[in-house]
Amino acid sequence: MSDKREIITTIVSSAIDEINLDLVKKKISKSSDSEIYGRKDLLDSFELVNFIVLIEEKIEDKLSITVSLTDDKALSQDYSPFGTVGTLIDYVTASVNEQSVD
Repeated sequence: MSDKREIITTIVSSAIDEINLDLVKKKISKSSDSEIYGRKDLLDSFELVNFIVLIEEKIEDKLSITVSLTDDKALSQDYSPFGTVGTLIDYVTASVNEQSVD
């Protein structure tokens, strides 16, 4: 696992801890196959936006990189990058790697 991926995994894990504090009846598990948004809609759209913004802020604080995780690329994929914890970490890692190259 690359250093950036490890950092991003930690960032997502920390964001899950924070968002779980606000969730009353449901909690996001940190396992890679844990669903976040999709068929079961663990998070409603408002909670999902808050979660994504929290991750973006943590990336900027930790890596000094500004990423937008809700751009056209994310929304036009066949499978949502926000579906599970694992797909989210994959997508965030790819987004950070793209920003690092620019």
